Amino acid sequence: MMRLKRFIAVLFIFLGACVDPLKIKLLPETQKFVVDGLITNDPGPYEVKLSYSLGFDNTTLKKPPLATGASVWIYDNFNTVEKLTEISPGSYQTSKTGIRGIVGREYYIRIKTKSGSEYQSAPQQLENGGEIKDVSFQFQNDGLASGGPGNYVDALKILLDATGNDNGNNLFRWRWNTIFKAETFPGYRLSEIPRTSPVKYKGAPEPCSGYVSSSGCELTSSIPTRNCATRIAECTCCVCWPYGYNTAALISHNRIIDGHEFKNVDLGNIPATAMQFHDKYYFKVEQLSLSDEAYAFWNLVEKQQAAAGSLFQPNSAKVRGNIQSTTDPDEEVLGLFGVSGIARKEMYITTDVMPYKLPPIDTITHDCSNSFQNVYASKPTFW
Repeated sequence: MMRLKRFIAVLFIFLGACVDPLKIKLLPETQKFVVDGLITNDPGPYEVKLSYSLGFDNTTLKKPPLATGASVWIYDNFNTVEKLTEISPGSYQTSKTGIRGIVGREYYIRIKTKSGSEYQSAPQQLENGGEIKDVSFQFQNDGLASGGPGNYVDALKILLDATGNDNGNNLFRWRWNTIFKAETFPGYRLSEIPRTSPVKYKGAPEPCSGYVSSSGCELTSSIPTRNCATRIAECTCCVCWPYGYNTAALISHNRIIDGHEFKNVDLGNIPATAMQFHDKYYFKVEQLSLSDEAYAFWNLVEKQQAAAGSLFQPNSAKVRGNIQSTTDPDEEVLGLFGVSGIARKEMYITTDVMPYKLPPIDTITHDCSNSFQNVYASKPTFW
């Protein structure tokens, strides 16, 4: 028995010594050329952005390299051509009076980089954008994740009714954006003073608030009061206009549609809180027609987003677009040059959609423009 135990112990030591950690050698990820452009039946200018992808081994927040110094042309099938102007690094634009997207015409792009590589998209026909018939909003209690895990806010589900075209592929993508007026109170921001002091806080209004601390006024709590600040000027940072937009790919899945109608298309949720609705809330949705190639691209993007976090998540490098290299047919190119007709609907949403009276807004004691992720510091012209 003792010999048997000794043999088993030696066997385990031997097996342990023979097991090496699994090592997988990954091939280096090369930079790929990325194209992001769109021409529509709206008046120009139209913009095309060129860049290079970052490799999978990138662990920094470094921005992708921009493709500067390229030559970019847009063509149609009526012998119209325009060379775009680089208005900022990697961003190329048509002129306001230049080429115009017209329903029924075909368009394609040609690119020559500073290094001499050439790329081109296949011609795509610009189809009618159909019509957005109605947009409705359905209240959802705790319908939207906010902040950390387990935190939710009330939301409005966006539902859309639309129609396609009698003669077309009826492939569409939807996108939307929002703007609301926000108000903050930087005149009552407090800053902590040294713990050795018998007083924990004292008033410290932000300079842009138009307030200064009142002489000799100190607080023994973290709750700001008007009595500890004196107004000396108008606030220049108390109001701003935060904006949002959909991040999910929203496409039609009906290649054959009865009557060319889309009913109750779920476009996602928007938050329904006191801050969003204390004034008025702007909402705009657009319906963009897609070519077969563009539909395939957005379909892959949608699958990529749906699989995020999955063990079997598809490789993002496979989300390719409609751009081909004419100098190296084996080169993998990312991105898309889209050709779309657009239909849109815009409105202001009021608190009538809410099933209860909203509470007062939270007292945010910071510069309004620094209190939200995406924000316009100045009032939009249409507000």
